[in-house]
Amino acid sequence: MQSIYTYGILRHNQTQLKYCSLDDTRSEYMTGLEMPAVKFDNVKTEYLNALGYSEEKCKSVDAVLETNTEITETQVILFEFKNGAIEKENQRDELMQDWELAKDNQPLVRIAPLM
Repeated sequence: MQSIYTYGILRHNQTQLKYCSLDDTRSEYMTGLEMPAVKFDNVKTEYLNALGYSEEKCKSVDAVLETNTEITETQVILFEFKNGAIEKENQRDELMQDWELAKDNQPLVRIAPLM
């Protein structure tokens, strides 16, 4: 599988997982992990705006992380940080919209149900 960082829109939205986890309402990070990740909210905004659409009604996960070890094949992990009540229906909507966005660009991700 080709690295997600070979795609320009993902590469220039790369940051650390810590910064993807910022809870703006409480001004706190939900993780301190400083591993490379893609701030997918920014990808959503950039992609939809380039098509002439507003990003306001579209949902997305907070981060996308690529793992690659000698033991396992490359995997892409989607992160949604929650700091409060979790609404299962919203999670499903976000994953489906992210899947459609990824499918439209390239075969970027393989989603495995976490529920």
